[in-house]
Amino acid sequence: MLAYFENPNELATKRQQLNLLYLRQEQFVSSVLQLAENNETDRKVWTDIARMHMHNMSDHLFVAFEKYFLTSTEVKKNSTLEVWTFSTAIFFAVTTLTTIGYGNPVPITRAGRLACILFSLFGIPLTLVTIADLGKFLSEHLIWLYGNYLKMKHYLFRRVENRKEKREHVCEQCQHRGISPHMVPIEEQKFA
Repeated sequence: MLAYFENPNELATKRQQLNLLYLRQEQFVSSVLQLAENNETDRKVWTDIARMHMHNMSDHLFVAFEKYFLTSTEVKKNSTLEVWTFSTAIFFAVTTLTTIGYGNPVPITRAGRLACILFSLFGIPLTLVTIADLGKFLSEHLIWLYGNYLKMKHYLFRRVENRKEKREHVCEQCQHRGISPHMVPIEEQKFA
């Protein structure tokens, strides 16, 4: 929806900025050609005119890059690239709903800003409820998983203890003769 509102305005303003840049370039070339036609040989005149046009062009370039997100590729090729595509609109929506607010791109048109406000008004509370429900779901399942882990641990501990008790049972007579529960029986080897 934001791409629908913002894309036409974005392309139109970028095209307008590109046209102004190329107009400034034409003015610069025309000024230089005019100096050549007038057989102007004074270096200071050439430098002043070139410096004036360069300052104007660089000022315009900085504004176009910063305010209208024009790229150097767009200027070189004299064509506009879309910033507001479906994927950037989804990215903007997610950063808006999660209140992260990445900051680029942002809606510029009145309709885009109004849509963003309405979207945020209803979307942010729904996102918070969804995150809370997801947290509850995860905590319930983690508690269940931890409970089963403790049961399994207790069960395995009891089995090991029962095995130890069976192994450790040695009659009193054997204990008096020096046989301890920790001894390992060794089979006799027969010599042939």
